[in-house]
Amino acid sequence: MLLSSHYMERAIVSARAKREYVEAIYQRYRRAKRAEKRQILDEFCHVADYHRKSASRLLTGPPPEPKGHGAGLAGRHAKLSPELRARRHGVDFGEDPLGD
Repeated sequence: MLLSSHYMERAIVSARAKREYVEAIYQRYRRAKRAEKRQILDEFCHVADYHRKSASRLLTGPPPEPKGHGAGLAGRHAKLSPELRARRHGVDFGEDPLGD
């Protein structure tokens, strides 16, 4: 099966690649005049496969924070209380484990 060149041009596969692209283009977009912003936004939507409004919000919002090694799910789990982590694994603190 042959893929069209249009499809291949649009393929940014990973979230990491998209994040790096946003970091690279963000300051350029902020400094640009209106006409240049339109071109940058068109390019960004085409390459990163974002809808125009989402791309505009991303590029006009707060600067993207670079993700370091180990970022991701570890931060989410660290915010859970010990009771919620235990409950997630099937432990209920309301029951007597000996059945008394």
